[in-house]
Amino acid sequence: MPHARLKGFEGFVFALSTPLEPLFHEGQEIRMTTMMITSQSGGPWYLATLAAMTKISRDEEYFSRLCRAESPQDVIGVLRERDAKLA
Repeated sequence: MPHARLKGFEGFVFALSTPLEPLFHEGQEIRMTTMMITSQSGGPWYLATLAAMTKISRDEEYFSRLCRAESPQDVIGVLRERDAKLA
């Protein structure tokens, strides 16, 4: 998951994107891209978000539903099914 820990940045930004057309890298389909920006210390969300996205990506059915979400509200709804703290 691409991420940046920036000096002087106080906050947490996390973005999800699903491509309209399939993307492939070394024969592997990429169904979702992510980006995270946080402070140099990582703050309270950094490691928890990395761990949660790793866990989510390993659950094929759940991850597929997340990839099919059509709005931010849909994404939040899918995340809340497993853990309200993720949403």
